[in-house]
Amino acid sequence: FSSSAHSSFAKQNVTGDHGARQAEHLLDWSISNSLVPHGLFNHSPDISDVISPNYTCVNIIETYLLPCAYGGIIGGIRQSDDNYSGLISYDNGQYATLTKHFAINASYNRAIVDATRVMMKMKNLHTRFPEYISSDSLSIKAELNVWSKRAYVLGRDDDVHGGGGVLISDRNQTGTSANMLRSLELEDASLNGTKPFDESFYTVSGCLEKMEEILSNAEDEYTKNMFGPEKERYKPHVDWYNHILGALIRSNTEGTLSKAKMIFRGMEEFQNNSHDENSRSNNQGAIRPCWSSPDTVSYNTILFGLSQNPGIVQGKEAGELLQKMNENYGRSNNPSIRPDDVTYGVVLNALAQSGMAREAESILESLEEEYNDFLERSQSSDIARNDANIIVTPNNTMYNSVLNAFARSSDPNSACKAEALFSRMKTLSSTGKNPAAEPDIVSL
Repeated sequence: FSSSAHSSFAKQNVTGDHGARQAEHLLDWSISNSLVPHGLFNHSPDISDVISPNYTCVNIIETYLLPCAYGGIIGGIRQSDDNYSGLISYDNGQYATLTKHFAINASYNRAIVDATRVMMKMKNLHTRFPEYISSDSLSIKAELNVWSKRAYVLGRDDDVHGGGGVLISDRNQTGTSANMLRSLELEDASLNGTKPFDESFYTVSGCLEKMEEILSNAEDEYTKNMFGPEKERYKPHVDWYNHILGALIRSNTEGTLSKAKMIFRGMEEFQNNSHDENSRSNNQGAIRPCWSSPDTVSYNTILFGLSQNPGIVQGKEAGELLQKMNENYGRSNNPSIRPDDVTYGVVLNALAQSGMAREAESILESLEEEYNDFLERSQSSDIARNDANIIVTPNNTMYNSVLNAFARSSDPNSACKAEALFSRMKTLSSTGKNPAAEPDIVSL
């Protein structure tokens, strides 16, 4: 590597992703030395049918995005407290979500810039060397992942500054994700001799439009090839839809929850949809036909959207969706749609925001019963020990949501119920029966 090139990469490395950065540097070197026509993206014959030629680029993209994979940009949407210097977002008084879900800082912007750069390199490879590497299900998933992360971060700007997907007009304004992304990517463009991105890259609406374009084109390619040899190449993946669901829910723009519900209904109706043009036009008002069934992440995303729009109607809808999820899982025993701790945490939060204390308390009690039954069986049954990976342990986040529901309830006995629940949390944690129930400052 040349010293100047090494210096530019070292200057950019603020996230600590040395492995991804070195892999990208090696990828650039391989391309510049004309290794693509000589099997750069080829795999051994025994795995060539199952390993995408895009695997190298996608692996680098996903490694860059690791700081965005959990917490931060999928969490809080409110202006942070000054004491945290913009790193921990305030939860709008909901008192139900752990702060680790709210952390966001500049490393996410750097991660997104790096991932976007490699995504554009991958797309350029598709154009330059279509006979060796071209778009497929894996690359589409990676593109949607990058755009969704951009939408998440830009959506936070819109919530703080009232943008609703509109680009902040003052380019000299500092501290916003849009300007941080633009500044970093202009620097990248200068270093790499590439054109700066257009303004749609820095608006929520632009990101959502790009995602819909990518998704629609991919679905069209699949329908054109679904009876041919290219069927598996464009086979839709549930993550396609989950990425756009997440981007819609986190975008904080008007009507996006309704759009997300249309996609989710299309996923629910997947097995029954004909997916012809007539089906698409006839159902457009109610659903958006999709090519994958929902999984736990899909359910959780919609539930999160309901929890961010508190009200009796949303609370009831969240409870009904949880019931449907449990019924589907009970009927199919499909682990991909099993409710998890996130599911219950979000539903309880939605009920708490709606003041539906009785319903929230009922769900928590059912979780406690299942957990207690598991503890009893685990002492004498190997089968029960195997259930450890599927049992949902009631944690203090869930208990805090129910406490919050009591605080918002009009029931005259709610204060006594809250005090009794808080006492139960202390007992469960102090006796070791459920350490996860230990009260914290939010509980108080």
